[in-house]
Amino acid sequence: MAVNSKLHIGDSPLFHDATLYQKIFGALQYVTLTHPHIAFVVNKACQFMHNPTVNQWVVVKHIPRYLKHTQHFHLQVSCSSTLLLQVFTDSHWAGSLDDRKSTSGYAIFLGAAFISWSSKKQCTVARSSTESEYKTLADAAAELTWIQSILNELGVRVPKAPILGCDNIGAAYLSINPIFHARTKHIELDFHIYYIGYIYIYILHWITDKYREK
Repeated sequence: MAVNSKLHIGDSPLFHDATLYQKIFGALQYVTLTHPHIAFVVNKACQFMHNPTVNQWVVVKHIPRYLKHTQHFHLQVSCSSTLLLQVFTDSHWAGSLDDRKSTSGYAIFLGAAFISWSSKKQCTVARSSTESEYKTLADAAAELTWIQSILNELGVRVPKAPILGCDNIGAAYLSINPIFHARTKHIELDFHIYYIGYIYIYILHWITDKYREK
């Protein structure tokens, strides 16, 4: 999908065969399991399945062509000397031209293995890029918490606290400085519950490490 491509409702005349449009995406949703690099464009074009337009159909046709010419691309899961969990997050603030909702995205690695990813539209309208990025951090923290619980059930101990990455300075400051929380109560009600659980896990790992050292 072209970086500057803007899809929205009514951007061109309606496509004559909506059923064909829907069938293609029924198959593409399975392809994203092994080709996470097309997750964003599939998510974006799926938002117009009920009334697709000609412009959106053109974008859809690019996806099978891209897959055909990138068959040598693959998702590599290899052995790693570390079990460190780390996640990289980003968001597209107010990217939807129809409802001005933002799109969240994150990628989670266990060592060098790419194990979880997500690209989806946020449920609420973010009033700033900081809020949009903070929402993405909260979603990623919730996913990290779930992955850690699965690893604990399997008897796999993560040696260090997970690393949560963000490229927005405002969201980073908001997540680590409690002073800012009083000024953003609307954000606190939505997202801080995830950070409470995440910080608890971090403290638990820290106490366990200190106990083992003794």
